[in-house]
Amino acid sequence: MRNTKTREGFEFWDKLNALPRYAFLLSPSGKSVQKFEDQAMGSWIDVHEAQKVVDQAQEVISELRDELATWPKPDSVLCKFYDVTDWPGLVRELVGHVAQLQDSAKRNVKPWEDTFPPTLLPAYIERVNAANATAQPQGVPVMGKCAQDVYANGRSVCLVDIPKETAETICRNVSTVTGCKVDWHYIGGRVHIKALSAEQPAPSYRLLGDGDIIQDGDETLNDDTATWGKVPVGVFIGMPYNRRVMLPVRRATS
Repeated sequence: MRNTKTREGFEFWDKLNALPRYAFLLSPSGKSVQKFEDQAMGSWIDVHEAQKVVDQAQEVISELRDELATWPKPDSVLCKFYDVTDWPGLVRELVGHVAQLQDSAKRNVKPWEDTFPPTLLPAYIERVNAANATAQPQGVPVMGKCAQDVYANGRSVCLVDIPKETAETICRNVSTVTGCKVDWHYIGGRVHIKALSAEQPAPSYRLLGDGDIIQDGDETLNDDTATWGKVPVGVFIGMPYNRRVMLPVRRATS
């Protein structure tokens, strides 16, 4: 990552620009040329000094290439599913997919209705089934019960008719890459996949002041003065807040 203030990421560029620059003048006799250092007007640098900087940069590039060569390859089935070839692309697609699932949960949409395009999920299931058929011995069980916390508190991802081995592979791969806990269980003979997001920081709030317009999603202090509840839709939404006649109302800021 480049930073123009700290110059991080510009190390070799700065070294190259710091090399002495030279200009040349023809002597009054016209028989010789004089070289002198001029950082402002000079346009010539010593080729050997420039080669040293380039050699240093090449050493760093070679070390990074060697390090990348030792990294584990991303799961091939997930790469085919998301049509990517490397870790950055896979992580980018997974983050976008998780955001899509979160949006569906906010809109109270059944996830399997809009999170898996009809042309995409069957292709992924087919690939996983093929990989399982060739890689796993027949008749060997590979999974246990659905994790209790995912079963009780996880968000529904999809309800599909796939083999249990395929469901196990999908859950394990997505869990490994995203850090979320993903597991499955049966509902009416079909695989129900659920996901439990990593813990998120508690949201922060601010109290509304006089004149603030109450919005959908604001919370008002309940009569027990200990808990908060959503402002009733259609009653106060759109009205200016007045703290002299109304209970405290808060709004999420993050």
